[in-house]
Amino acid sequence: MRLVPLTRPLLDFILAMNRNDLESDLPKFGAVFSPGCAYALMDAGELYGAGGIIPIWHGRAEGWLIVTRLARPRDIVKGVRIAREWLDEKQQDPAFARLEFYLLAQAAWRESFAAALDLFYLSTLRRWGPDGDDYCHYERVRAAT
Repeated sequence: MRLVPLTRPLLDFILAMNRNDLESDLPKFGAVFSPGCAYALMDAGELYGAGGIIPIWHGRAEGWLIVTRLARPRDIVKGVRIAREWLDEKQQDPAFARLEFYLLAQAAWRESFAAALDLFYLSTLRRWGPDGDDYCHYERVRAAT
């Protein structure tokens, strides 16, 4: 399993194969293609998902994720491990000291995903999503050096 830089054709395919409960509106914006900030997860020619971070300003970025219907639970576990390693590395750069994530509140996977990425719960945002869904706001902050 490996990360490859996200391209528009890869993103289009991943969006077409998206799992409904993991959908994110963030990739509809061009900012997901910031160099070094967006990747697709592949194994043996299969696309399991995409994710990345969108820089907001120096020191702050927002994370996003899409998982395809092709991803089995074991693929998701491997993918989350790879994502955590990537986030650990990315946060060595002060430009990404604070990462924020917004996860669908009703998603059964939300708490285990947040724990696996070492995210800290901040609050629940009522009727925050484009369809009026509630989202939970999480952060991942690199310790000051």
